[in-house]
Amino acid sequence: MLFGYAQAQSPNSGAANGLTDIKPLFVGEQLPDEFWTKEYLFYTNGDTIRKNLSEYKGKLLVLDFWATWCAICLAQMKDKEILFAKYPNETAFLMINSVRTNDTYSTIAKNQDKIAALSAEGQVKSIIEDPYMQRLFPTGSYPRYVWIGPRGNLIAVTTALSVTEGHLKDMLNLLNQSYGTK
Repeated sequence: MLFGYAQAQSPNSGAANGLTDIKPLFVGEQLPDEFWTKEYLFYTNGDTIRKNLSEYKGKLLVLDFWATWCAICLAQMKDKEILFAKYPNETAFLMINSVRTNDTYSTIAKNQDKIAALSAEGQVKSIIEDPYMQRLFPTGSYPRYVWIGPRGNLIAVTTALSVTEGHLKDMLNLLNQSYGTK
């Protein structure tokens, strides 16, 4: 299932000037350069660092929008992590906890043991307290998965039902045929 959004980000939109200038993207549109270069707050087992997403360029990147209060998000976290770990050279899976969830560093830290126990690696790794991605990829329900192609375009926004090994293999095959890469 694919979902589009109201308006595309134009190169001259001034998104770097503030969050009010960020426009939601349509499926098929190119992500702005700042998506890759902007520094995000990453939470890893109680520690935080700021880093950009440039290391994910050239891969099929799937963003998992989740919340601490979303039972479905937590229940399928491990399976999604295991699935994407099967294709480390071609894919990347990144959890996003946006400001819309009302989760904070403290909320996540308070629930860290519970969340870590439900993850494949026994760790909590996520971008947290993020308003930028919520503006690019608005969602009103969780979990929500945003698929970004190796060339940096938005290729799908799906529910959990589309994040399966069969769909992932099909997507990688389609991308290989389209881009001539594996």
